[in-house]
Amino acid sequence: MSTKVSLADRLSELGKSWKKTEPRKVGAPLPPGEYVFRIETATIETSKKDRLQVKWELTVMEPAEMEGKKVNRWTGIENDDALAFLQGDLQTLEIEIPDDIDDLGDALEKTQGLLVAGAAVKSDEFLNIYFNDLVESADDDKKGKDKKGKNKDEAAAEEPEKPTAKEVKKMTRKEMKKLLKAFDISDDKIDPDSKELEDDEDLAKEIIDVLDL
Repeated sequence: MSTKVSLADRLSELGKSWKKTEPRKVGAPLPPGEYVFRIETATIETSKKDRLQVKWELTVMEPAEMEGKKVNRWTGIENDDALAFLQGDLQTLEIEIPDDIDDLGDALEKTQGLLVAGAAVKSDEFLNIYFNDLVESADDDKKGKDKKGKNKDEAAAEEPEKPTAKEVKKMTRKEMKKLLKAFDISDDKIDPDSKELEDDEDLAKEIIDVLDL
């Protein structure tokens, strides 16, 4: 009687290909065009044909007429060519490419909440979604105005609104670094690059304490 191989074992078998692969950049039912997506989740799963793949769950942030639309994108990972494109995605998202493919799941978790500028491109009968650039905000191209219609310079001069402790705990490391900068918290108080704060949970606790949340 054959034993079903686990996802972890199958992933480990790709270890050699992962290490020798070079990042390469290069699809969801959307009209062809340019978009800004928020990454909700990125997880490893198997396709209907039992092939390993990464499933990206995305929310359209721009253009306004498509805002809130949920779409999926899949990246195959069972050959060198596909692995190259996945590493290219991680590079675009400024996520460190893990040395060991067994750590891919942890790397993908760090993409949650990121905003990425991309495009939906028609290729033959297929529509593919591409990631082009990591973006700071979905409002970056809205004529220098924030959501309340204030000029960005005016908004920046105001005291930033404090997040809740719960919100801080859900932030990515990059978001927490931005928060430290927004509140002008120096490395003397909190150094996010120190060995003592390598764990995101520890960094979040320090921020919550300093901001008295």
